[in-house]
Amino acid sequence: MNRCFDEDASLKDLKPLPGLWDLETLELQKVGLISIDDIESKYPNLITLDLKYNRIFSMDAISILYELKQLREINFLKNPICVNKNLHDMIMKSAPHIETINR
Repeated sequence: MNRCFDEDASLKDLKPLPGLWDLETLELQKVGLISIDDIESKYPNLITLDLKYNRIFSMDAISILYELKQLREINFLKNPICVNKNLHDMIMKSAPHIETINR
């Protein structure tokens, strides 16, 4: 399988795919992501974002979710950020439009 990212990858490294501006669901599981910087500019219409089994640890990922106004579901399961026992509350405070977290 070809990988989209190298080790310690960020979404900044992912080139926008032509014609996917209106993409509503994005699954980036097990790709070694440490950051979701710039996701709001590449895929602003996301409704579901699945980031399971990556290496996202920074709370900056939560503040970025605010910019994804259409986002209703986020999944950070099996990322280091999940060790924060207040993760759910932090996401809801930063991005109250999100309805489902880590399911």
